[in-house]
Amino acid sequence: GRQAHSTGSHGQLPRHSPTPSRVAYLRKRFSAKRLSQQASDLLLASWRQKSGKTYDSLFSKWSSWCTERDIDPISGDVSSVINFLADLYHLGYQHRSLCAYRSAISSVHENIDGHPVGSHLWCPAS
Repeated sequence: GRQAHSTGSHGQLPRHSPTPSRVAYLRKRFSAKRLSQQASDLLLASWRQKSGKTYDSLFSKWSSWCTERDIDPISGDVSSVINFLADLYHLGYQHRSLCAYRSAISSVHENIDGHPVGSHLWCPAS
């Protein structure tokens, strides 16, 4: 019979191209705001100390989810963020984890209605 999907090397299904990292999105955002390379480096160094690899990992999962749905991970609407978090919840993620994802997304996402995307979503203080 005929296969429904074409396969890549070694019989694996073709994959999406890698999604840009959180740092790449932040650099793009800083450049759009006309920040110098030195200013961008300073901000990124500060943010790496605060959030480090945790936010990078969480943002990567968000970015992949968005890529599969043709959504821009830094400018999509708040309903996309809510749908993503709902998907995680239904996969068994705990409320604390959902809040961490919300914070990671908010660290890069453009403001919506003048507010960080995370402020549109309630999470209790930890």
